[in-house]
Amino acid sequence: MKRSLFALLVVAVAAIWLGTLVARDPGYVLIAYGGATIQTGLWVFLALVVVSALVMYYSWRLLKRLLMTTGYIRAWRDERQKNKSSEHTIRGLTFFQEGDMERAERFLLSGAVHSERPAINYLYAARAADALGRPEQREECLRKAREKDPETGGAVAIASAEMALARHDYEACIAYLKDAGTSDVVVRLRCEAMLARRDWQGLMDLLPHLKKAARDEAELFALQKRIAIERLSETPVTDEGLGIIYKKLPDAVARDPQVVTRYCERLTGEAAAEAAIRGCLKNQWIPELVERYGELGATTLSRRIKTAEGWQSKHGDDAALHFCLGALYELQGEKDKAMTAYKQSLDIAPGTRAGHRLGRLAAFDGDYKQATEYLLRT
Repeated sequence: MKRSLFALLVVAVAAIWLGTLVARDPGYVLIAYGGATIQTGLWVFLALVVVSALVMYYSWRLLKRLLMTTGYIRAWRDERQKNKSSEHTIRGLTFFQEGDMERAERFLLSGAVHSERPAINYLYAARAADALGRPEQREECLRKAREKDPETGGAVAIASAEMALARHDYEACIAYLKDAGTSDVVVRLRCEAMLARRDWQGLMDLLPHLKKAARDEAELFALQKRIAIERLSETPVTDEGLGIIYKKLPDAVARDPQVVTRYCERLTGEAAAEAAIRGCLKNQWIPELVERYGELGATTLSRRIKTAEGWQSKHGDDAALHFCLGALYELQGEKDKAMTAYKQSLDIAPGTRAGHRLGRLAAFDGDYKQATEYLLRT
């Protein structure tokens, strides 16, 4: 209250003082420009200047307020459009999950117009169009996704590949993933497409990446084994080519009995088969391969007999080893030693193939009764 009275007093004193000045000498101002002149009192001129300054000041403030109001309106409108876009996007994704692809596509495309990340809308709209059997619309959505956000190139490639795989267009699937990197998703998609195309060479090249992308070790091993057997079974392949394929296999796969057996069956050179089986048996004793070792040809017979006889110190009670020795002795022409070895094998494991071999040898000598007894033990 005191401040207000003091300010009023100051204004009153200033007004009296100013009025005294005006009464004492009104002053004179002349403004001439070209042929025109303006005459007025000094105090009137000063008053006009002050009023003009105040008018300009408040006019500027009003203009700023109007501009700010326009900005607020624009911001409000943009926010409203973004909210509407988000709402349409959510509804589109909901319809997509529910399987209503017609409405999903419509809402997703509508939501993409003012979306901050429209690429997502276009990707799912492309999937919806693909499900509806609209390839042109699908490709258009994929193109817009790439254009709106170049950083989604990998996602677009994966989505395109997944759709191609679903419609059994395996070549297109592989083509889409050509430059998509080696992420787990990309590797699995390429694997599925190559399996469908029976591209065993491509799968062989993909094996290192498949190992990293594997979720289950047993499933991975089964896949690696299938790829190995199929690749080794392809024709025509030379012994040299087979050796290259075999050396590229993971160790566990290369030691698998079925893989080694298939490799040996395809080889025309006995020496390579002998080396493969012997090398495998150094790391792991596999009865199936031991028997296979005894049934190779005569070219490496001496080496195989020496090797098999050396195994007796560690595996003297193994039926497969005695069968192997019997086969080797039989091939060498030493029938008695062969029958002895076969008998040992049959005694250790009744019901094995040794009984057939003994029955055959006994029948060859005309001892059909003994041959029958051996065969009955198989």
